[in-house]
Amino acid sequence: QKRCKLLNQMLSTLSIFDILGSTAYAFTTLPTPQADYLYGSEGNDKTCIAQGFFIQVGTIACFLNVSLAMYYLLTIKYG
Repeated sequence: QKRCKLLNQMLSTLSIFDILGSTAYAFTTLPTPQADYLYGSEGNDKTCIAQGFFIQVGTIACFLNVSLAMYYLLTIKYG
């Protein structure tokens, strides 16, 4: 019962952080300040910082993915 709860918590947390990071990447150059002269840039410094923050938050998904892999390894191989 404890294992199932831990697995569900890890999967839901992984999904949340993955959605946050993917959404930040989906905006591509839109939040970039117009002064940078990039195609599609419509933002300002604050939107650029916010996008960078959410991209960094999305990298937490990588660490959760490794934790999930270790969980499966330990559960399957060592019971």
